[in-house]
Amino acid sequence: MSSKVADSAAPVQQEGQQFITAFQYAPIGMSLIGPDLRRLRVNRAFCRMVGLAAEDLIGQAAWNLVHPEDIRGCIKGMDDLLAGEIEVLQREQRYLHSSGAVVWGHLTCSVVRDGNGDILYLLAQVLDITSRHAAHASLRESEERFRSLTMLMSDWYWEQDEEYRFTAFSGQQRQGRWIPDQERARGKRRWELEGLEPAEGTWEQHRAVLDARLPFRDFEYLRRVDGELCVLSASGEPIFDGHGVFRGYRGIARDITDQRLAQQQLREAREESMRAAEREIRRANDELELRAQANRELEAFSYSIAHDLRAPLSSIDGFSRVLEESCAEVLPARGRHCIARIRAGVNQMAELTDGLLTLASFSKAAMRDEPVDLSALAQAALDACAEREPHRRVQTHVTPGLVARGDPALLSQVIANLVGNAWKFTAKVADARIDIDRGAPDARGLSFVVRDNGAGFDMAHASRLFQPFHRMHATGEFAGQGIGLAIVHQIVTRHRGSIRVEAAPQQGACFHVVLPAHVN
Repeated sequence: MSSKVADSAAPVQQEGQQFITAFQYAPIGMSLIGPDLRRLRVNRAFCRMVGLAAEDLIGQAAWNLVHPEDIRGCIKGMDDLLAGEIEVLQREQRYLHSSGAVVWGHLTCSVVRDGNGDILYLLAQVLDITSRHAAHASLRESEERFRSLTMLMSDWYWEQDEEYRFTAFSGQQRQGRWIPDQERARGKRRWELEGLEPAEGTWEQHRAVLDARLPFRDFEYLRRVDGELCVLSASGEPIFDGHGVFRGYRGIARDITDQRLAQQQLREAREESMRAAEREIRRANDELELRAQANRELEAFSYSIAHDLRAPLSSIDGFSRVLEESCAEVLPARGRHCIARIRAGVNQMAELTDGLLTLASFSKAAMRDEPVDLSALAQAALDACAEREPHRRVQTHVTPGLVARGDPALLSQVIANLVGNAWKFTAKVADARIDIDRGAPDARGLSFVVRDNGAGFDMAHASRLFQPFHRMHATGEFAGQGIGLAIVHQIVTRHRGSIRVEAAPQQGACFHVVLPAHVN
């Protein structure tokens, strides 16, 4: 070691054996750096992090193992620290391991001075965050795959801020003619754009939906510019941060001009001639078959995407848990909070993925046609709910003899979901009651109802009730991902039956189901 380094190290040695021992065995990488920005001492954790012995590191410049692309920022930060322009240097930067691997580290560096205010040395701490970066990369990849799936079903994606002003657009080559319009739309609200008007209703009605923080679907509006008329359709959902604060809207949009034009032409053709109507019907049937094939391919793609997401989601959750457990003592509160947010997001995405897989599986399952005792299924579902929550007291009634024809496994899922919903939404009612009764006579087949006196909902939103992932209540109020009723609707529809609901806020809900006498 040079005499200059030795002189700089002298004050360090005066700190005492207790400090040296604590420094040497600290669980994160640490270095003592002299005013000349050369290392005076390193601990064992830092040696392990870069794969070198202490004698190979002492006396070297503090940035000699920093990735070439990060050296400039590291040097500037330390110069600012020595000049007193900042009190603490904090930055993320890459280090080069002796094996050639790249190690991500979070650097925290501060100045230690003597009684006269002169600099004794810099104390640098480096936390290995390589696994965290890997987890973030996997999460970004998963989000990109979800966005790709979204773009397959739309022409472009948009985002708005808290004041409903457009902030971002993204799309594909097929929507290239809209790019100039989108650039002009940034910073403006949809109703502030020249040449736009709702296809039905008023902008005030649309604004009321946004002010209520409700999702909207297939909102159609017209674009009239230079004599050209286009029909556009937009769907969106509100965005809330982790604290439940509203942050704006995001959604997708499509140019449906050709679709509307085709519908208009079909109507005109029918009015002109019925023989022509037959040709149009055949053409429409061919088009529907093509769309059905496209929907089947999209369904298979959705299933593949959801299935493939399971592995990276499991990896992200596992790495986050390891990081949380192994670094719990040294992570700051902010770091622990960030890890918790990552794991919560992963769990939510996993539940959504499971929902996609469930929907896909029910749409593909082969159907049987045999008698099914719905009364027995309902009683079994109620017994299962009571067993899971034995502390609850719920009055129940099941009318015997409710026998339908259909697939036993699928109809069991219908009953389980309807009864489970009734059980869940009566959780906050003191005198909860659930009834499974025979419904009004129906010529098509068996009619039955599932009724409860729970939370209920506003019937103004009933049209979205059976859409996947749509919820009538906030996540914090009742658990669930909004997939159960979508499954019920799909199974009942496959049985050529029907389902509708009557409800009111705080007055419960009543689901009316009709199952035909024969499935096929």
